[in-house]
Amino acid sequence: MPDKAEVFFDEGVLDFADVDEIVLDVGEEALAEALAHRHRRMIVFQGDEGKAEAAGVVTAGAADVLFDVRDRPISVLYVTDSLKEDTYARERYEEFRRVLEGFAEEANFEYELEALTFSGSKRALGTTWDLMVIDLSYDLDPDAIGRLVETVRGGGLVIFQTPPFDRWRNMWTAFHKSLVTPPYTLDHVGKRFNRRFIRKLKEHDGVWIVDTDEWTAEPEPSEDVDLEVEVKRRERPDLDPPDDAVLPEELYRMCATEDQFRALIRFEELLESNGKTALILTADRGRGKSALLGIAVAGAGVTTDVYDVVVTASEPENVAVLFEFLLEALRELGVEYDVERDDKGNIVYVETDDFVVEYERPSEASEIECDLMVVDEAASIHVPILERILDNNDKVVYSSTIHGYEGAGRGFSVRFLQNVRKRRDVRLIEFKMHEPIRYDSDDPIERWLFDTLLLDAEPADLDKEDLECVKEMRVEFEKPDLRYWFEDPEGEEELRQFIGIYVMAHYRNRPSDVMVLADAPHHEAYALKTETGKIVTALQVAREGTIPRDVITKMRRGYRPPGNVIPDLMVQHHDALDFPRMKGLRIVRIATHPDIMRHGLGSRALKELAKIAKKKDYDWIGTGFGANEELTRFWLRNGFVPVHISPNRNPVSGEYSVAVIRPISEEAEEIINRANFEFRIKLADWLGETHRDLEPEVARLLFEPMSSLRYRPTLTEGQLRRLKKYADMVHTYEIAADAVRELAKAYFLDTEDRPELSEEEELLLITKCLQRWKWADVADVLGEEVPDLMRSLRDLVGLLYEEYKEDLQRSAAVEGIRKAVERLADKGLTGTVIVEVEEGEPKEVIIRREERLEL
Repeated sequence: MPDKAEVFFDEGVLDFADVDEIVLDVGEEALAEALAHRHRRMIVFQGDEGKAEAAGVVTAGAADVLFDVRDRPISVLYVTDSLKEDTYARERYEEFRRVLEGFAEEANFEYELEALTFSGSKRALGTTWDLMVIDLSYDLDPDAIGRLVETVRGGGLVIFQTPPFDRWRNMWTAFHKSLVTPPYTLDHVGKRFNRRFIRKLKEHDGVWIVDTDEWTAEPEPSEDVDLEVEVKRRERPDLDPPDDAVLPEELYRMCATEDQFRALIRFEELLESNGKTALILTADRGRGKSALLGIAVAGAGVTTDVYDVVVTASEPENVAVLFEFLLEALRELGVEYDVERDDKGNIVYVETDDFVVEYERPSEASEIECDLMVVDEAASIHVPILERILDNNDKVVYSSTIHGYEGAGRGFSVRFLQNVRKRRDVRLIEFKMHEPIRYDSDDPIERWLFDTLLLDAEPADLDKEDLECVKEMRVEFEKPDLRYWFEDPEGEEELRQFIGIYVMAHYRNRPSDVMVLADAPHHEAYALKTETGKIVTALQVAREGTIPRDVITKMRRGYRPPGNVIPDLMVQHHDALDFPRMKGLRIVRIATHPDIMRHGLGSRALKELAKIAKKKDYDWIGTGFGANEELTRFWLRNGFVPVHISPNRNPVSGEYSVAVIRPISEEAEEIINRANFEFRIKLADWLGETHRDLEPEVARLLFEPMSSLRYRPTLTEGQLRRLKKYADMVHTYEIAADAVRELAKAYFLDTEDRPELSEEEELLLITKCLQRWKWADVADVLGEEVPDLMRSLRDLVGLLYEEYKEDLQRSAAVEGIRKAVERLADKGLTGTVIVEVEEGEPKEVIIRREERLEL
């Protein structure tokens, strides 16, 4: 391949398009810079006419040059909102393809063109392209842009087609239309994200903006640009493997950067380490972490005694690159293998004669013991699962993206690594990879991408004065002006602070989250700020409810109005048809600066939000969260009432989702109290079936009395006798288990006047009676011997029997009456039923004039 290139676009390409020569000038200058620095450059064609042909001209001219530079067919990806026939998007694609195909045939260069829609853009993850064209004429999908732009290699171009900026800044995209939710219309949807996106295109270096209606460019093409350039190529590391290397030399030669080479050495440290060891690989996206892991796993399986390897990530698509390089490494080593794929074509299992590698979802992987566990995109997995994986395995690799699409900022370090570093039983090996694989460092398009989508947003640095403000709770609750944040450059810093807190605190962030905050008509932001003006708590809420009656009628039949999560839940699970017309706030996200957590700032923010809700006549505030003990305690402590728990655990976080609501109005309080009572009744039964694995500590918190309604236990006379005999040490637990379970329900569904039991006693009732665990499992959780627990439970039953004796006897008597009446009815008797009561208890049933039946 030549070391130099003449970046001249053949003017013959203009024969295939009606565009101005300025398109050639911009294309040549952009490609020359890209090749000279092994960076990318971007060209934006904005206008109504000619932009698809202009994109075709630049792509064709660049492909002609790159075909000589690369000495292979040039890969081109075209992405748009739709490829359906008879759509404007398809028409633009065909115009683009006509230019590219026509000139390729004339100039005799080879290319490979693939077209995707935004909805299918995940297919591009793990691929690499020379040239990319993204049509933003109708839709602006920030998630797709975040995925796609990073897949273009250095020396290549990213080309956007957009509407004229003057119209685009006031235009609703297809993504905007998805934000419409009752009672709002499209007119209520903002355009702040568009405007900030346009501003960022103008602010950054390496971006040319060409107006295809006026044929002008900003910046203007340089007249003295040198189009004969030295092509900068990626230099593979000229390093020798360690003399005592465990992994084959062929695998070290596969490393594309020195970082990958050094990371492979650290992986060998993991393999040779004794005891529990964790290797932590962190990097921005595009640094080759996943590829390195595939190479390393192949080496471990071939050259060591590692046999069973488990790979986990949030989705199978996240480990596609890992499996791709695993297979490439096996081929390099001459190892035969068999592959299994899932329904979507993702590799999920690889088997050789020496070892196997299988993909498992995080929740399942956390229960597996294996020779080597590899966790890719670890920052998107909930911390308790990451910790369980380490508890169950001696050799674990955690790989995490710091910045990039679905990156986690420093959150992975804050939320997980701090805990691991405190463990004395774990040897920690850490390595951060800096060198990009596809392009060289300081790439201007990467800087544009990170800035535009806030992928590198981080919280404010807090000084001594800020910390003192927090300690003394000298903070103010403010509702920021989103127009100022997104449209005024001076608001940029606060926006980055706000989003940065979310990046640190939440386990999964997407660029589209920023667009929802900017433009969704029902979303609002609030922030706690220190006196120095720094954001320490970020709160995002969605207005819900005030649903029209005709829509509520449809909801009864299963219709789920978008953007109304809490009202939909209350109708579907509680048939609360008055609830959707009420006005409420759903907390979408709440997070506190990681340096000052557990200082009461989250609770302070919720208190201030409740004041605003009451002042503005809202009826309720609600939210949903992954139920662990700490979060459940936080929400209950702040007056939120549980009304629902998901039937299944989230496959990524491994937690059940709980919905909670804090009533503001009296009318809402009545409905929510009823819903909480019904929820606790269902939970008491679910714990023995769908939720037997729910953490008992969480179940105990969810049973906290929130309603004035009281549960009336139901026992037959036989159950009551067996219960009494169990308490009197006549029967074993198993004989009376059904009756004990009803007694436990009577306690947990009681009001605040119920007898006081210790936390350990409540956990015993939950695990043994409601969740029906084996005695050995209960003993493991509570840290007691089985005989001691048996005695404790019998004593508890005796105490509760005396407390609820009247209710239990009454229920048995009522049950007797019901059965007596059924027996009489079976005989065809008619007449008047009379219940005779003695000392407050029913004693007999009388059928006047016909028959008398003793109870």
